[in-house]
Amino acid sequence: MAVLPSRGAARAGVLAATTALFAVALAPSASAHVTVSPTAVGKEGVSRLTFQVPNESPTAGTVAVRLTLPLDTPVTFAMPAAKPGWTTAIGEADLEKPIDVDGFQVVKAVHTVTWTAAPGTRLEPSTFTLFEVLLGELPQNTDRILLPVTQTYDDGKVVDWADPPLPGGGEPDSPAPVLTLTDGGADHDAHAAPATVRQTGAETPWLAVSALVVGALALGLSIGNLLARRRKTS
Repeated sequence: MAVLPSRGAARAGVLAATTALFAVALAPSASAHVTVSPTAVGKEGVSRLTFQVPNESPTAGTVAVRLTLPLDTPVTFAMPAAKPGWTTAIGEADLEKPIDVDGFQVVKAVHTVTWTAAPGTRLEPSTFTLFEVLLGELPQNTDRILLPVTQTYDDGKVVDWADPPLPGGGEPDSPAPVLTLTDGGADHDAHAAPATVRQTGAETPWLAVSALVVGALALGLSIGNLLARRRKTS
């Protein structure tokens, strides 16, 4: 004769099984790696890219992230988004052959974009964060570029997310983000001046003006909503 478990035992079993399922669901993925979003953009104009960077160390914090852009398919413009607690730097490199971008002869290209944590700031263990950058014009002579990312921890460990996709379609141990380039315009399209002109900063005031306009509109809407609510309550 089979012995049926008591209600208490059954509840305990259900609770244990549920706890185990939640533990599996919430456990950090062993295959977490640096990714880029969107994964496909137009070649023309300026594209806004977001890099998701995980901290896979259980104890150390990430204190520097460097994006490397290819020189054989050069990118002539970069502008990282401000990130509280992090400083940014753009590194340029000479091109072997000048390229023409909208009538400009460009002899340098953006090679690196680096985010460095200020003292007292780091990406904590088992967390992730986002790094954003505007890039353009994107290469016209290829349909795909690798965007290697170097991640530095405060214990001295350095991880290079730089491996290309495997021939059979599998994923390498430390895959580099891959960006597909299409013939259409960029999702966030704008005119990008080449690196040699970018140094003057004269070509980007529209970004600041746009930010001020959007901020003013948002403030106006907020004030309007507040006044409307006060009229309803009065």
